[in-house]
Amino acid sequence: LAHYMPAKFSRKFTSIQRELLTEVIYIARHGGYQSIADRRGGGKTSITEGAIIYIICNGLRHFPVVTAATGDDAARILANMKYEFEANPQLFEDYPEICAPIWALEGAPQRAAMQTVDGKRTYLKWGTDHVRFPRIDGSPASGAIMAARGLDGAVRGLKFGDDRPDFLLIDDPDSRESANSETQTRSREEIIERDLGGLAGPGIRVASMMLCTIQNRRCIAFKYTDRPQKPAWRGRRRGLIQKWPDRIDLWDEYIALRQKGMQNEKSPDPEGRAAHNYYLKHRKAMDRGAEVADTHCFVDEVLDDGSQVESSTLEYAYNIISDRGLDAFLTEYQNEPPEEETPQEIGITANLVQERINGLDKWVVPADCQIVTAGIDLASVPVRARIAAA
Repeated sequence: LAHYMPAKFSRKFTSIQRELLTEVIYIARHGGYQSIADRRGGGKTSITEGAIIYIICNGLRHFPVVTAATGDDAARILANMKYEFEANPQLFEDYPEICAPIWALEGAPQRAAMQTVDGKRTYLKWGTDHVRFPRIDGSPASGAIMAARGLDGAVRGLKFGDDRPDFLLIDDPDSRESANSETQTRSREEIIERDLGGLAGPGIRVASMMLCTIQNRRCIAFKYTDRPQKPAWRGRRRGLIQKWPDRIDLWDEYIALRQKGMQNEKSPDPEGRAAHNYYLKHRKAMDRGAEVADTHCFVDEVLDDGSQVESSTLEYAYNIISDRGLDAFLTEYQNEPPEEETPQEIGITANLVQERINGLDKWVVPADCQIVTAGIDLASVPVRARIAAA
């Protein structure tokens, strides 16, 4: 990735990113399931795009399929990978048997219909939702296919001729809407288990990799990275902060200074310079005991006063906590969403109502009943209070 896509991968790979690459390649070679929840902006999708290009170029898998929360999301991932084959000169130099026929299209996919190499048709297909690589004798990628599908559309029965998918990338399967809907979450789980799980056909061990960021404790990402619920997927959850600092009290003071400066109309401090200077003064104590997944994850832009916006990943993390709240940071960057006390959208259906009927006869109070509830107003009562009342 560093060699062929240096613009995307200019920084040194972290240990977590190396682990992710190792897992993707292992799954590609041997099949099986793996789900990994990583922080938002951690580069997991870009890394996997690059890994799939490696898998295609070296013939590890013949038919990778990218699925995402929506068809548009999946199509964007496919487009990113297509671009490398269309426009990457280093890739062209080392894999001309793959790239030369694609470059010959010159951006006009319709030219592929009658394309030949040494008098033989390449059967190249360069579409928006799937591509078929040119059939070239001796090419590891000869006739390989890549396709993109959304979990909001039809994925059952995806095949081209006798070719069936043998590698599934499920990227961020939850949309904001589906993550808050019990009905949509249940529907997407059925798609993953029944539709995607059966794409490979009999006798083929499909390789399935799910990359996600957890939005709440009800979403697909949470369920598939929870080993007791989905043991076959061998779920892993990774956060930006791997060990929290010892002196939380100093960071509380940092947050207070940052928020105070932003609130002060007479002496505004919109960049939080008072908090930043406090951190520089007490950095050794404030960093003690902390471990982060990426030591380069901070904004090193220099402001007009000559100071950097941030000086460490830890400061970057606490700026998010200060500006957006601890719950948002735990969810988006730690994959540890807190327990929620807000109403849940369940999508009431006739079947759901039938499933929750208690089966008792009307007008009959059970012998062991101690309390009868006539009615409850749930409009503004927190979940825990509702449970206690019920």
